[in-house]
Amino acid sequence: MFRVHALLLYFDMVNASIMGLSWKIFFLIIFWMGVAAFLVIMVDSIFNIPDEISGILYFISIGVAASGTLNYYR
Repeated sequence: MFRVHALLLYFDMVNASIMGLSWKIFFLIIFWMGVAAFLVIMVDSIFNIPDEISGILYFISIGVAASGTLNYYR
């Protein structure tokens, strides 16, 4: 248990200089997040899914879109 707490005390665990965020990547992230959000909203309007499920699906799809874009351009 102490190791986990000691690990959380390190502030320099992520080297941000490895991942360069250019304008191209920034706009692609915004674009794919918009596409994912649009698809979830359209599916919700067509099939009338409960708000609890569509809200979770909305945030998960946006996260997958951002993560996929960043991992593709790593």
